[in-house]
Amino acid sequence: MDHKKVVDYIENSFLDALVKQESITDVSYNGESLYYMDNQFGRRKSDIEVSKDTVRDFIRQIANICEKQFSYQNPILDVSAEKYRINAVHQSISKIENDDTITFSIRIASSSPKIKKGCGFFPAGLEELFSTLIRLKTSIVIGGTVGTGKTEFQKYLISCMSEHTRVIVIDNILELDSLPFRTSIDINVWQADERNNYSTIQQLVKNALRSNPDWLIVAESRGEEMLDVLNSSLTGHPVITTIHSYDLSTMPIRMARMALMANHLLDFDETLTDLGYHMKFYVYLKKRIADDGAIIRYISDIGFYDNNKMENIFESDGINHKYHRIPRFIEEKIDIANCSDEFIDLFLGDKR
Repeated sequence: MDHKKVVDYIENSFLDALVKQESITDVSYNGESLYYMDNQFGRRKSDIEVSKDTVRDFIRQIANICEKQFSYQNPILDVSAEKYRINAVHQSISKIENDDTITFSIRIASSSPKIKKGCGFFPAGLEELFSTLIRLKTSIVIGGTVGTGKTEFQKYLISCMSEHTRVIVIDNILELDSLPFRTSIDINVWQADERNNYSTIQQLVKNALRSNPDWLIVAESRGEEMLDVLNSSLTGHPVITTIHSYDLSTMPIRMARMALMANHLLDFDETLTDLGYHMKFYVYLKKRIADDGAIIRYISDIGFYDNNKMENIFESDGINHKYHRIPRFIEEKIDIANCSDEFIDLFLGDKR
């Protein structure tokens, strides 16, 4: 597939004014109108008017460039090209007022990190906490619903890694490919393809362990690959991954169930125990929409999972924050002399 040709086609189409705005993360068409999601103003209806025929030709051309079938027999188109992920539904399925129509959505990955040091996203002490966890090579699982910033948070954690760190990224839509700090970090990006048995996420995770990475980054764990992600942590390779989840406390349970999808003979409770031993830190992200439509993303919870129990280290409603003492096994590894007074007060108590 010619990725550049797909990108050029999208950016020179009727969508050019939308997809070239840095603050816009999604564009969609419901069969009648175009809508977009703006990081500052939320979801809005676009003033751009487009006919059904124009949309049909637009999606068919993308399918042709990508050498994909898009027809009654293959009514779902799901392709990625650089920062764009395009999902379209054929008119044999999609309807508006009983009329056949094509619908589509385009996710636009940010070309520059939205979460970075000093950006104001982190309440007091959290930048230092995550920097410490990365330095100690502690596996981290990021949870949340759609659009809460899980991928952007992964980018931030990678940016905390020391120079020359060897990182293997496994991603199916290449959202983690264009990283501005990759010149100082040894980042290897592998694109998973579930249609090819040799390049599924599971196979790529297994192969990554033979490549001696300092970190394994799985952009999103959605099913059976969770067992391989867990096995990676069991071998001593720290992992950062994301999952869709309802809240912080249910994240390990969901992960255990995903692992059992790959091997039904596994014991559920033993799998939970393994998660508690090797994947201890969990971050949950949320978003809320302000009265003016602005989207506000924030860290809702940071948890430590051990002995089949999730304990909060940090809690927030986006405005008010509550801190708890960090677990002893992390505390014992920290050089107090190199910690800020603020970090000590928030997470360690008065140990000075």
